[in-house]
Amino acid sequence: MDFVLAQNLSYYVAMSPTPGTPVAFAVNATVSETAGYFLMMKNNAQSGGQRLHLDYLRLICGVAPANATAAEFFLKSDTVSRYTSGGTQLNPLNVSADMPNASQTLVYAGNLTTPAAGSAARVLARGKLRTGIPVVGDEFIIKFGTAESAHAGGLGGTVAQRIPVHAPPVVIGPQQWLGLQLWFPGNVTTAPQFEVEAGWWETPHNWAAP
Repeated sequence: MDFVLAQNLSYYVAMSPTPGTPVAFAVNATVSETAGYFLMMKNNAQSGGQRLHLDYLRLICGVAPANATAAEFFLKSDTVSRYTSGGTQLNPLNVSADMPNASQTLVYAGNLTTPAAGSAARVLARGKLRTGIPVVGDEFIIKFGTAESAHAGGLGGTVAQRIPVHAPPVVIGPQQWLGLQLWFPGNVTTAPQFEVEAGWWETPHNWAAP
């Protein structure tokens, strides 16, 4: 399916600017609508335009939240602007190397400042990335709309793991936002840092899967 979408020139990725250099987050021990989002994506198409279909999100821990006892997340969609300032704007790239990068999506990652959620906001996924202290080298992969079986074993311990997490299909309409909230209970001193990668495809509003 992904190869079909790539061939149709509608599959994009965005990632940290420099491989091996993570993006700084905040010291965040609890849920916060104004300082708890590490990633924000906006479908910047105009009304009636393309829709954004999430495929996966990948986080690679470069600096661990040293005092945390777990790693938690949820994903929330919204119809109001969810980005004020901060972080790094990531550059969407068409995976077809001979095509221009004409994505409709804006992507921000890092220590983001965000306004409060709107009345129409929806929590679309909620999960645990770790039930123990995250460690440098952990690779968290959130895969959307798949029932494929993949396991990392226990989510605790002190050895870096590649941890797959399943989430429902997520479709973001024109002028809508999706945010990845991260929090690390018990973390009070060290701001974590992550390399980040996102994959998605963009289709006409009335598109149907082949």
